[in-house]
Formats: sequence, C-alpha cells, structure tokens
Amino acid sequence: MGKYIDADRLQAEIKEIENEFKTGNYYLDNSEQAVGYYSALMDFKQLVLSLQQEQESVSERFAKIVRGNLIGIDKEVQQKFENLYFEITGNKMYGGYND
Repeated sequence: MGKYIDADRLQAEIKEIENEFKTGNYYLDNSEQAVGYYSALMDFKQLVLSLQQEQESVSERFAKIVRGNLIGIDKEVQQKFENLYFEITGNKMYGGYND
C-alpha cells in the first residue's frame, strides 16, 4: 500500500516555487522554456487539487457505509475508520452528515 502525501505541504511547496518564479528572472523572461516551466507547474497544481478532491469523495463514500452500519461494526473497527477518515480529509467522520 502506498504512503499518504501531505497535500497541504505539497501545495505550499508548489506555491513557493510559483512565487519564486514570479519574483525571479523567469517571470520577466518570456522564453519558451520559462513559459513551459510555468505552464507545467500550473498543470501539476491542478492535478494535485483534482486528486485531493477525488480522495475526499472516496473517503466520504466509505464513511457513509460505516455510518449506515454502525450496529454491525465493531467499535475498534469504527475507530480505525474514523482515524483514517480524519487523516485523509481533516474532518471528523460524524460531523453533522445526513445519510
């Protein structure tokens, strides 16, 4: 199983590179290389946002299954789902959802 990537940290790194690009010589240099670099950076930024939204969507679908079957799910297993959901989304699993 793959490891989780800290999306907030990755987005901060992208933002830092973007700021360095805009304040450095690259931004003033309209060369094909500079434009291509910036374009690739923006495409990567969109990919990260898209993957993060997709991951949260899948997590919410699993959370609905757990919340809908609480009687049949062991308390320890529930806790594991809750911890994983929080790790992925940053939100509590039982935060006022209407399933």
